[in-house]
Amino acid sequence: MMSGNATTLAGVASALAKPEEYNLEDPQQAAEYMVHSIWENHFRHVPWEEYKAQHLNVSRQELARRGVEWDNQTPGHLNEQDGYDCPLCLNRGYISFAEERDGTWVKSLRWCSCRSIRKNLLRLKKSGLSQGLGRLEDFRVEEPYQKQMLDVTRAWLAADHSRGASLYLGGAPGAARPCWARRRAGS
Repeated sequence: MMSGNATTLAGVASALAKPEEYNLEDPQQAAEYMVHSIWENHFRHVPWEEYKAQHLNVSRQELARRGVEWDNQTPGHLNEQDGYDCPLCLNRGYISFAEERDGTWVKSLRWCSCRSIRKNLLRLKKSGLSQGLGRLEDFRVEEPYQKQMLDVTRAWLAADHSRGASLYLGGAPGAARPCWARRRAGS
């Protein structure tokens, strides 16, 4: 009778192409076949005997740890979509970790904290407000009212807002309030 791990190894190994020299009903041979398949597809630059010695007789916990380490070092490409570069997940959007489930060690995933940032960036982009986003330092003062607006905003930003103070931007239609609000929010 096979244990749960042996059944899993045999099942996974049988899903791969079967060379005749492996008996996939034998847990040790099924494990060796899986390690050999990974080596063949990804690590041929390392001699087989060296790779086998490092990976074949390793605990499930260690295999999960290595998988997590490999995964967390592999960069993603989400920054190409939204422009945000996350140092935590390396732009994959998730972080891998090893955990024990039902007596066996597995690699699991959790969303990175950048997910909410990326969602908000997408919402901002869809709203059309992202074009006006800028920094106060980049705001050009061409008229006296613009200088006054800039001074008031800087003073408001420097003030203590522990009591929930707000800044009201009023004016006639076309007075660039939305543009100024976006600039203020981006500072």
